[in-house]
Amino acid sequence: MSAAGAALYEIGEKNVHGNVLHGDVITHDTTNCLISSQSRLVSVAGLSDLIISETPDAIMICPREQSQYVKNLHTQLVEAQRVEATSPVCQHTLTHRYDRAAQRRWYREWLTQTVLPHWSITALSPDTGGSFEACDYDGNPLTDLNVRLRVHARQVYSFAFAADQLDWAEGVEALKKPLAHLLKTGRKADGGFGHIYKPDGSWAKDNSDTYDHAFVLMALAWAYKVTGDEALKQEAEQTLGYLQSALKHSDKGYLEGLPAFETRRANPHMHLLEAALAWTDLHGSEPFADLADEIVDLFSNHFYRDGLLREYFHDDLSLNDSTEALALVEPGHLYEWAFLLNSYHSITGKTTPLTEAMVAFADKYGWNQQTGLVVDQCHPNGESLAEPTSRMWPQTEYVRLNLTYGSRADIEKALQHLQTIRMMYLEGDDLTRGMWRDKLDHAGQDISPNAPASTLYHIIGMIGAI
Repeated sequence: MSAAGAALYEIGEKNVHGNVLHGDVITHDTTNCLISSQSRLVSVAGLSDLIISETPDAIMICPREQSQYVKNLHTQLVEAQRVEATSPVCQHTLTHRYDRAAQRRWYREWLTQTVLPHWSITALSPDTGGSFEACDYDGNPLTDLNVRLRVHARQVYSFAFAADQLDWAEGVEALKKPLAHLLKTGRKADGGFGHIYKPDGSWAKDNSDTYDHAFVLMALAWAYKVTGDEALKQEAEQTLGYLQSALKHSDKGYLEGLPAFETRRANPHMHLLEAALAWTDLHGSEPFADLADEIVDLFSNHFYRDGLLREYFHDDLSLNDSTEALALVEPGHLYEWAFLLNSYHSITGKTTPLTEAMVAFADKYGWNQQTGLVVDQCHPNGESLAEPTSRMWPQTEYVRLNLTYGSRADIEKALQHLQTIRMMYLEGDDLTRGMWRDKLDHAGQDISPNAPASTLYHIIGMIGAI
C-alpha cells in the first residue's frame, strides 16, 4: 500500500512543490506529498512527505517513506475483520496506470547496483567459489547450511542473463567462479551431477536429480551465450547424453533421479523444457529442439488433465492424487507452464496446448484476496486451503507471463503487482537492501527463515520481462 504509494510518487508527475496530485485536491504550503481523492474535495495545508489517499470507504494517511506503518494498520483491520481491509483505500495506490519504463528503471537499478553485487561477491564462498544456500536479512551468508547443486547453476544462469539481457557489465566475470565450481566438483565419474554439497564443498548427497540437471543445462546455455566458450557446449552435450541414457524413463519422460522414485512429478520436466528452449532459441540446437517437442508432448498427453496442470504421477504417468497433498494444484506452476508453452510457440512456431484454461483457473482461484498475493497451493476444484501461504516465486511467474504475453489489461495488473512485490517481499526496516522475504502466511506476515539464493533466478526472469 504505502510502499506502492511511495513508488507511485517516485514515478508520478510532480508540480512545482514536489506534490503528485490525483482528483479534487487543493494544497497550501504543502510539499513532496502524494495526495489522491476519488469522491470528495481533499484540502491539505502545511504538510510534507505524506501519502493521503481518499476513497468513498475510508481515508489513509501515512508518512511517504514509512511503509511498515500501513502494513501494520492493514494487519489490524484484518484481525478486526473490518471490510475496509479489502476496500479500495487499501488498494488505491495500486489502481493508477503505471509507467512501465519507470518500473524497469527501479527494478534494474535495485538489481544491478545492490542485488547482483552482493550475491556475486559476498554470497559466494571464498573457498569453493560456489554459492551459499541463503543469507540472513542483514545480508550475512549462512555458511553452515548445505547447498543444493541447482543453486550454483541458477546463480550462473542469473549472472549470465543479467550480462546479456540487463547490461550488467560484471556478469561474465561474476559467473566464472560458480561455473568453475559447478563443473569441477559437481560432475561425478558416471558423467552426471550430484545433488547436495556440505558447507566444505564435499558431497552430502551425490545422487543424480533430474531437476538439478535441467538447471545445469540452463546455466550452460546462457554461459555459452555470453562467453562463447566452446567447452561449455561440449559440457552441455555430455549432460544431455547423460540425461537421455541414465535418467530417461524406460517408457516415457524422465525419472525423478537416481535412485528412481516411485512417484514422478511434472516439475523437473518443466525445467527441462525451459533449458531446451534456451538452447533452441540461443543456439539453434536440434537435439534440444527435439527435447522441447518431447516435453510439450508429455504435457499434452499426461500432465494436463481437464484444463489443469497436475503435479504428481505414478510410474506410468497416470495421475497420483491418492492423498490430499498430492492432489493439490500450484497456481505458480500454472503461470510458469503457460509462459513456457507460449515461448515454445514463439520460438518454434509449432502449435501448443491451449493455456487459457490454466491461466483462467489460476486467476480465479489462485489468489489470496486478503493479501492480494498468488497462493502456493489450492485444491483442484478451486477451493482455498484454510491458511494458504504465498512464496515470492509464484508472484514473479505471474508478472513474467503477463508482461510478456498478456493483454493490455493483463499488463496493467502485472505492473501493479510489481508494486505489491516490492512492498511485501523486497522492502522494510527488517531487510537489508538486496535481500528478500521468501514466504508469507495467509495474513501477509513473514514466515521466511532467510533469503534463499535460489530466488534470484525467478527475480531475474521477472525483471527481464519488464
